[in-house]
Amino acid sequence: MLKPSEAGFRRLIPLLRPHRRSLTIGTLCMLVFVSSQLVLMRLMGRLLPDVGSGDLQRILPVIGLVLLVFAIQKLAQFGQDSLLAGPALQVSQSLRRDLFQRLQKVQLGALEKMSSGDLTYRLTEDADRVSEVIYKTLHDSIPSALQLVAVLGYMLWLDWKLTLAILLLAPFVAWLISLFGARVMIATERSQKKVSELAGLLGEAIEGLPLVRA
Repeated sequence: MLKPSEAGFRRLIPLLRPHRRSLTIGTLCMLVFVSSQLVLMRLMGRLLPDVGSGDLQRILPVIGLVLLVFAIQKLAQFGQDSLLAGPALQVSQSLRRDLFQRLQKVQLGALEKMSSGDLTYRLTEDADRVSEVIYKTLHDSIPSALQLVAVLGYMLWLDWKLTLAILLLAPFVAWLISLFGARVMIATERSQKKVSELAGLLGEAIEGLPLVRA
């Protein structure tokens, strides 16, 4: 079985550098998406009292602004999704090519000791997992973190005392998230190892099937 790299996620940075233009434009779209969320919150705060008063002359302009900001937000989200998905897929393809090139340089004696199922799993599933992690990080984790910071700043601007009272629960919530996250990580690693071993056994069994029948 191939040994895991000690460099970790840092080895993916050179693979992302050729896609700096797409990543930069996608990041700008991400910032527009997060900023528009704050604008929508502000407009909804203005709209609700007007709806309660029934003043159509004040409601209609605010609704128009809400629709305009909502359209801009969705366009930014589309740009974010389309521009950030490409680099993740390209990195997956680059990892497959690099691994295949390394396999061609491995000595025959060492290559015979490797499990064909494990190698197949690394060329397919592991590369897809890396691509999924990159896409989820760029598409979900970073925007969610930015939204959290933006909403927190907006809450502090509205009522800093109430916000600080709410933040008293933050350490407990962070502890729960880290606890469950660690358990999920351990379970995921075990699952990947079992699937890799199963793929190796199936590959060896299928390869030996003609010999057994003969």
